[in-house]
Amino acid sequence: LDSMWAENRENGGCVDHREVMIYSEAQALPIALVDYMHKERCCCAGCSKRPIGSLAAVL
Repeated sequence: LDSMWAENRENGGCVDHREVMIYSEAQALPIALVDYMHKERCCCAGCSKRPIGSLAAVL
């Protein structure tokens, strides 16, 4: 496999957001830098595993 696509739950998949994974640097074309912060009461898969109040420590 050279790449994989994971669909989000809203579209019948099993992840919080669409995910694309590539396994060869030659397939990567960086065109943007995304900077984001989680909402205070975020319920994504990563945040749901963290103790409440620990969000600031990971940003």
